[in-house]
Parts: sequence; structure tokens; C-alpha cells
Amino acid sequence: MLLCLLGRIHSEAQPLFGLDPTFANNGIYAGDTGSCAKIAIQQDGKIVILGGERKNGEWTTAMRFNSDGSIDNNFADNGYFQSSLFQKPLIRGLTSICLQPDGKILLSGSTDTGATTYDFLLMRLKQDGTLDSGFGGGGYVMTAYIHPWGMGAREYIFSTALQSDGKIVAYGYSDFLADTLHIVRYYSDGEIDSSFGNNGRVKLAEGFEYPTPNDIAIMPDGKIVLGAKARISALNPPWGAYAFTAIRLLSNGSLDTSFNHTGIAYTNTNLGWLLYCTSMRLQADGKILLAGHGDSIAVVRFDASGNQDNSFGKNGLVKLDPAGRTKEIQVQPDGKIVLGGDIGDTCIVIYRILSDGTLDSSFGVNGKVTTKILNATNRLGGIVLQQDGRIVGGGGYYNGNTTSKLLLLRYTPNATFVYTNDLQEKITLYPNPTVDYLYIDNATTQRLSTIMLYSTDGKLLRTQTYPNTNRLSTDGLADGIYYLHIRFTNHTTLVKKIIIQKH
Repeated sequence: MLLCLLGRIHSEAQPLFGLDPTFANNGIYAGDTGSCAKIAIQQDGKIVILGGERKNGEWTTAMRFNSDGSIDNNFADNGYFQSSLFQKPLIRGLTSICLQPDGKILLSGSTDTGATTYDFLLMRLKQDGTLDSGFGGGGYVMTAYIHPWGMGAREYIFSTALQSDGKIVAYGYSDFLADTLHIVRYYSDGEIDSSFGNNGRVKLAEGFEYPTPNDIAIMPDGKIVLGAKARISALNPPWGAYAFTAIRLLSNGSLDTSFNHTGIAYTNTNLGWLLYCTSMRLQADGKILLAGHGDSIAVVRFDASGNQDNSFGKNGLVKLDPAGRTKEIQVQPDGKIVLGGDIGDTCIVIYRILSDGTLDSSFGVNGKVTTKILNATNRLGGIVLQQDGRIVGGGGYYNGNTTSKLLLLRYTPNATFVYTNDLQEKITLYPNPTVDYLYIDNATTQRLSTIMLYSTDGKLLRTQTYPNTNRLSTDGLADGIYYLHIRFTNHTTLVKKIIIQKH
């Protein structure tokens, strides 16, 4: 049961390594439902996530949190944006968040428009979390690829990027007949830009097969960089072999042949047979980082010409722990590289490496920090960097066969801070055992927002909100053991055991 597990974190007073105690519950927001697929940080420090906890039993499309980890009640419906497209249902899946300079929020993924037909989906929210009616048809755009025979395809957006002129470039793939990478460019109002590629679209399939896209980035000169896993025909002919793959396009959508002579750079050397390339980032100097996993967590770097960068790791490759999975890579302004993933379906792991590929010993323990909460399976969805260097991660946790529950974490800049919770000592309940009234003495600097009384079998018996959080009546309750669930305004939670003894 969640409240008991949260209480255990406090009662054991266990140290939380690397986590930021000023965020949510000592660095952790653990929800009751949902998950986080992607995460982004606004200029004002607020945190936007793709997904979130369910509200009124319905799926949540996006949530926004304040910088302290509390839910931002000024966003959409008290912090929750729930799209009517989920109710039809039309949303197949959402995979990407892109924040515009004007504060508007782009969400992207795929719609489910038929038994075998999925279309590109772009949604745009205003700063307050409501749909932007000036974008497409009422706040969203659905883009379908129709084959000349009249047949549809399954198409997904994996990532979006903004050009300096406000145009939106969406990157994904289509699996009609043969898998192809698919890039579409839109004007800022959601209309397709016909000057890009072939009537606004570019499809890439030559030289590789079965691609899986990940991220897109726009260079200062307008060139477009794509990351992917793809089966490269030139490797192990005639069958080909899977490889970490980077692709560079000119601003008009054609392949940039100044990049590795073909526009495509790839490698599978020393990565193992079964590999996945899950994230790409563009460095300020034009070098390209590809992160994923094969026989270990791995990062590859290509230089701006498309050659493996021998100044990085060993021949352009850095390998980390085996048995791990990579979810996302980010680059700090100082050039250090932050990598997030999970290990063995048990814990979340964050690494930081220097620009030459060596582990940064000033981060965590020898360049690495692992986090496991609530004695559950912890999985990462994505990571993002705050302007102050703190690292925010989002994902989900699972207890046994339960469905996912939302998990947000924030780490201090170097992930070396060790915090031991002292809430147990600063919240006093008296008298305990109690007869008629239980009093709550709060010696912390945080205001109590809610107190909830549960029976030992998990039934909610009483709820009181601020300002009525200093006294609880036990009238009508039988003798026995109960749990008082205490929530603070910064979303920190604490569980205390009480005894009612009237006879």
C-alpha cells in the first residue's frame, strides 16, 4: 500500500543519496497512478511532463509541477491536462514535448484512426494548459500518409524541434510496406510547409532498413540532425546489420552529402549483436552524441564531418555498465554529458561523463548515482537539466503486478548530497494512545495541507484540510491501530501510526 511505503521511507530515516531534499518528498514525487514518458523544464522552472496521474479515473495527457515538486494548480484543470482525444479514443501514444519560446507547449505522437492506420499527431497548448485554438483544427493537427493505392500507413512522431523562424519539424517513421523515416515540416500555425522535401514531407529509406527513430535537432545554419537505430545494408552484406545511426539533412530536406559523403554516419563496432539507439543530442560544436545499449550502456560520438570522434572514449565509443538500458542523454552548458537509464528493471541510474568520455568523479559515486524507491521496480522515462544544474528525471514504479505509478526525481547538481529525513522528530502527535481528540504539533517550516486517517486495511476514514489540520476527532471510531497520512503544501508526505484506546 502506497501510504505505508511512503511512511517507511520516513520511519527508517534512510539516507537518500544525491536527491534534492527541497523537491517534493525529499527529492521524490511518488504518485498513486500513471507514469511519465517525457519531461521538460520551462524558463520559469516549472516542470511539464508527458503523461501523469489519472484524474477521475481518466488518462492524463500532460501535467505541470511547480519547481518545488508540487502540482501547479494554474495549469489546465488544477495541474492536469486531459485531452478529449483520449475519450474517443484517438490517441495511440504520445512521445515528445517541445517548449516554444512564447511558452506554448507542443505535444506529439500518433493517433489511432483505424485498425491498421495511425497518423502523426501534434497538439499545442497555451501557457495556461488549454488547447491553442489557433493551431490546426482546434489545437491539434493530424497528418496522414495516403499511398497512391488509397491505403493508409501506421505513422508515429518520436520527436519535434523548432526552427529559428518558428517552423516545426516533426520526426518519426511510417511502416507502410517497408519502414521509412518520415520528417514533416509545419508552419507555426500547423499548416504543412510545402517548400520542404516533397510537399512538406521527407521519407528516408535508401541504404538502410527497419529504422527506429529517436531525437531530432536543428543546427544554427538550419541543417537537421536525426538519430536512429537502423539496419545498414553496407554492414555485413547482403543482410546488413543494426547500428547506431546519425543522419544530417539540409534545410530543404535533402541529405547533406558533406556529412560522411552520404548524409548518414553509423557504427556497430563493439556494441554487441542486439543493440538499441534510444537518444541523440547535438553538441554546440556540431558533434553528435548517440546513446543506447547493446551488450552494455553505450555512447557514440561523431564529429561534425560524420567520422567517429577518436577524442571521445575509445575510438568514439564509451561503454558503461552491462545489463542496463539507456533512455535519454543531455549535454550541460559546460560540455559535460548526463546519461539516464535503468539497470536490471530494479533501479534508476544517472551517469555524468566528461567531454572526453571519462566518468566525472565529482558526480555521485565515481560518476554514477543509482536510485531505488519503495522496494519496487523503478523505470526511467526521461531526464532534463535545469538552468541551475539540477537534474530532473521522470518515469514510473511498479509493485509486483500493479500498473505503473508516476515517479519524479530531482538530483542536486553533483548528486553527492546525502539527506536524512527528520520529519518524524518535527511532527508530534499527542496524546497517543488517544481517546477523543488527536492533536498534531508541526515544528517544521512547512504548512500542513491535508490530514487523512486510514484503517489498517487501507480504508479512508477521515479527511481534513488546512486550516483544520491541528486537531482530529476520533469520535465514533473503534479502539485499535490507525494510520494518519500527513501532507504538506510542498507535497511532502508523512505517515504516522496512532492508537485509539477509549476503554
